[in-house]
Amino acid sequence: MDNKQYVGSVRWPFFRYDVLMPPQNENDMFEWLYLSIIVNQNEINKKDTFSYDDTETQSAMKLIKNKFSKVIDDEIFSKIKKKTEEDFVKNNRLTYETTSFLSTFESLFSNDLEVYHVFQDGVTGDVLPNFSDLDYIKDSAENSVIQIEDSNPNQPTVSQIRKAIHRYNRLKEETIPEEIIEETEAIIDPDEEVDFEPESSFEGSGNSNLGVTTQKRSHNFRVIYLDGTKTKYSVLVNLFVENNEINVEPPFNDELSRCWMTRRMKNAIQSGKSRTLCDYYNELCRKYTVQKSDPDVTYWQYTKLDIASQLKYFGPCMRLIAIIKNDDLKKLLIKLDDYLVAKSEPYYNTIGQYIECLVAPLVVSSHNTRRESYTFEDYCLELTSVCKLIGINERPLISNNIFNSWKNGWKNLKADLAEILMSNDRITKNTQYYQRFLNDIFDLYNKRSQGSHYNKNSSLMFDPNDAKTLFEVTKVIIELYEVK
Repeated sequence: MDNKQYVGSVRWPFFRYDVLMPPQNENDMFEWLYLSIIVNQNEINKKDTFSYDDTETQSAMKLIKNKFSKVIDDEIFSKIKKKTEEDFVKNNRLTYETTSFLSTFESLFSNDLEVYHVFQDGVTGDVLPNFSDLDYIKDSAENSVIQIEDSNPNQPTVSQIRKAIHRYNRLKEETIPEEIIEETEAIIDPDEEVDFEPESSFEGSGNSNLGVTTQKRSHNFRVIYLDGTKTKYSVLVNLFVENNEINVEPPFNDELSRCWMTRRMKNAIQSGKSRTLCDYYNELCRKYTVQKSDPDVTYWQYTKLDIASQLKYFGPCMRLIAIIKNDDLKKLLIKLDDYLVAKSEPYYNTIGQYIECLVAPLVVSSHNTRRESYTFEDYCLELTSVCKLIGINERPLISNNIFNSWKNGWKNLKADLAEILMSNDRITKNTQYYQRFLNDIFDLYNKRSQGSHYNKNSSLMFDPNDAKTLFEVTKVIIELYEVK
């Protein structure tokens, strides 16, 4: 299928922020604000313009900390005050240089200061490297189209916006071909939590319209978010099949933004950040790019990915279960990883579902005459004998309730494990047992109750070590499978 064919659409989440990006200056913007308040207070109190005493400094501190409480604490304010005093205070008075410095920022909060729109991808959290006119981007009202869920990303950092501006300037000036945009983005990673210093070959390049350069002075770069301007957009993205591949067609007019958006969507599919998108992509691939006569093609073959390498916590488990070819287990592991990363409450029930799904194929018929003849003492004796032989602690399975469930064939994970231990032919050949095996599997399984029962005095705990414990538990159970 070589012709381009429309196959569907999705509504992709974006967040738009309105920000001020003040002109660069060698001194900090907060130094300007601090000095401006002091000078203003001097004027109100009919003091000398260059007076600098505790009354005015305390007033300035309260105003700044109240207004910028999210970014200014005592430590940061102390640094601002110290730097200001080093630059503009001498003999307990403001220097005459204060006046000229203040005048350089006289239009900072005026109505003439231009407001810029920052667009953030709602799934990956990346900042769109386009600061030109994007007013044509509208919120899609196509309710019949699948809505991709956002990941609730944090507000973009100054570092992310700085890097997006640098990339925008660089690609706009250099006319870089589409095929090497990937390498360009690898050089400037917006997710790195480090300050950005541009490559020396690009020093001095910039966009005068933004008033933001990519010179090394950019450590003074400031972004001021305007309160109440965060807006969520659902951008309509069309999907096409061409040359037996599913491709996307973002709504942006410029090639740079289209390439950027395409890469964001591919990243969301490859990393599993959006299950809705992955499922829809899977459906389109199955319908338009895969022969229907091939029953063995799965989601992991469609995307041609090593899913295990994309998981933050449960990658080793994913590789371990590959030998038993159970797609339900794979899907549950992907969900577990997503929920643990997001610290989401469904994590607790999902870990229980994974254990049930892992154990279920090993459970024989729930009712047989052998069990009917057992007393509780018979059950304890046989179970203890097996557990002693293989070196695990049998205590978690020794109870009347578990015995009754086992004897009557009632659905119960603990009863199922007891039956597996007493009847599976591979029990004594398993080399993966360890003493706390049963304790670990039940500790994980019982996490379901943490997310199911209300307790105002408790908080949900998300422990990354669960992944290591689940790996050890899975190793034991996998040994009991008959792998063909």
